[in-house]
Amino acid sequence: MDGNRHAFPRPRLHTLLALLLVACLPAAAGTKVDKASTDLAVQSLSPGSALEQRIEQARALAGADDGEAADLALTGILADPGFEALPAETRGATLSLACWTAAREQRLEDARALCGRAVAFEPGDRWDWYRLAMLESHLEQPEAAARHFIELVQRWPETLDEIEESDIHRLRLALPADAPERLALAQALFDANWRSPYGGDSAVWYDLALARVERGERERARQALRRVSSPSDLVRIRSDRRFDGLFDRNATSLDVDNAVRLQVERLQRAADVAPDSIQAQVQLTYGLLMTGRYDETNAVATRVLDRVAQAPDDRFDDADEAIWLLNNRAMALSHLGRAAEAEADMQRASGMDEAGQANVSQRLNLGDYYCSLQRPDDAERAIDAVGAMSGYGEMVLRKIRHCIATQRGDATAAGEALDYLREHDADAVQQLLEALLRDARIDEAAALVRRHLADPALRSDMLWWLQGYADAPVLPGNTGREAARATLLDRDDVRAAVEAVGRIERYAFTPSPDFG
Repeated sequence: MDGNRHAFPRPRLHTLLALLLVACLPAAAGTKVDKASTDLAVQSLSPGSALEQRIEQARALAGADDGEAADLALTGILADPGFEALPAETRGATLSLACWTAAREQRLEDARALCGRAVAFEPGDRWDWYRLAMLESHLEQPEAAARHFIELVQRWPETLDEIEESDIHRLRLALPADAPERLALAQALFDANWRSPYGGDSAVWYDLALARVERGERERARQALRRVSSPSDLVRIRSDRRFDGLFDRNATSLDVDNAVRLQVERLQRAADVAPDSIQAQVQLTYGLLMTGRYDETNAVATRVLDRVAQAPDDRFDDADEAIWLLNNRAMALSHLGRAAEAEADMQRASGMDEAGQANVSQRLNLGDYYCSLQRPDDAERAIDAVGAMSGYGEMVLRKIRHCIATQRGDATAAGEALDYLREHDADAVQQLLEALLRDARIDEAAALVRRHLADPALRSDMLWWLQGYADAPVLPGNTGREAARATLLDRDDVRAAVEAVGRIERYAFTPSPDFG
């Protein structure tokens, strides 16, 4: 049930640059720079001291893409006793440039400290706040990252239209569900009236509504609920008794089938408005997969992939997203019974770079697909020496290894993989549940479900997982797992645990499409 989720690897330098160097070369004092500008012309400073001339020379080095020399020069400038005597505007601009060059040279801790100093200068540069938040996110300082991003949103809300939506979700999901910074971030985005063209803002409003409910702030929860629009988030609301009494279950705005229709229409409009955005086309294919429109998914993906193949290299700013068109077309082809074509697409995608790095997500998805086809040797080759990844990706990897070992009858390897999944279940409990069900460990799976339902911080995800979704053909390697799932849901103790805090309903869509 998780086949299309990105297993985000931890960013390396070139990925990080896309996040940190958003304004290209930071402007000199007294000038402004547009985010999208690629003009690296040297900005002239007012003539002054020899130190100011050294700053101008360092800026010229950075503009000429000599980052190592610029970084060395700026380190010396900042250590010069005369630096603190320079005008505040000059010091702020120089610290901003020093942060930028340090990040380019992979001195990320130093870059974070330099951006931290730069943001102390008024009126401030919004991109210094952005770089600071992204650096802290990369350095696994989620609370500080959220606080600085909130400052950015509150002071310069227009910036939300100029950054990647994934940055917002990365910050949000790095925080525990009950973290005060997560609530503050959601409220800041709410107050800024942030909107995603793909409906991704709905998850933020759900977060906000749940946090307000937990605090007993029911009217503020209603305000957030009015903006929730995605089918998956509406399922979370309808299934959880904490929201009972806050909405009319028969209202059109809470009708999941209607929400599915509206979401696909929204994604279609976004794709039509931005035909040269691969990401917009990828999101449309997700919507089509969600509703079982596999022929249309195949047609959209094929049309766009053909355009990418024929277009000049610079036609698409996000051509690397084409791997997800291959991924999603493969899922559609699998459901259409065209297994050989699906396999070919996944093999092709797994050999392509992912955001400039060795591919992780498609290799994991290919391994998972092979396990679903009962081809453990092929699955092992697909995941062999896969690169660095997130905690979620590690859980997917261990689930695949458990599947491989189970299909080979290797109890020792299966046990080792299962032990890892148990120890790290906070990273992706659904992966542990799938492995337990594959092993027919129904009692352990039931205990895990009950524990999560009893914990308010974990309940929502478990209720979402327990719901019934659209029927789809099941691949041979997953039939036992799905039979065990049905047994789990039919247990009296599981039914009672659900009834105490929520309910299970059936919906005619697939929130997280897979290969079957």
